[in-house]
This record gives sequence, structure tokens and C-alpha cells, in this order.
Amino acid sequence: MTVEIKRDLVEVMRDERVIRDSIINLLRNGPRTVIEIAETLKHPPHEVMIWVATMWRYGAIVETGKPDEEGYYKYQLNQ
Repeated sequence: MTVEIKRDLVEVMRDERVIRDSIINLLRNGPRTVIEIAETLKHPPHEVMIWVATMWRYGAIVETGKPDEEGYYKYQLNQ
């Protein structure tokens, strides 16, 4: 059984600058969903969603189109 420790939002946002570069490097290899990014970076999906939403809000990344069969959008770097 895995115990998940939820971090305070301030802690999650503090990591954003470091994680942002990791997400950008990952998306250079092609579009990914939040779940795929979370699995690759070994971070909880709810934290990755915050970072992705921030990057999307400020135009660093964009959605690729319609969601996949599980309802997740893929994100790519904004060219």
C-alpha cells in the first residue's frame, strides 16, 4: 500500500520553476497528457496538473486538440 502525502499548495508552487524546465524538456519529445507527464517525472498527477495549468495559462504550452479516450488532453509546447 502506497501512502500519498499531500503537500501544501505553496510547496507545490515553489517547485514550479524547477519542474517547469523538466516539463518543457519532456514535451520537446512530443505531446503528453498530465498523467503521462506525472508518471515520467514521478510526481502526483494533482501537482502536475497545477504546473501544467500554470504553463497553459501563460502560453508556454497548448492543448493538441480533443481529449483521448480517457478524457485527458495532450499538451505540447507553444510554437
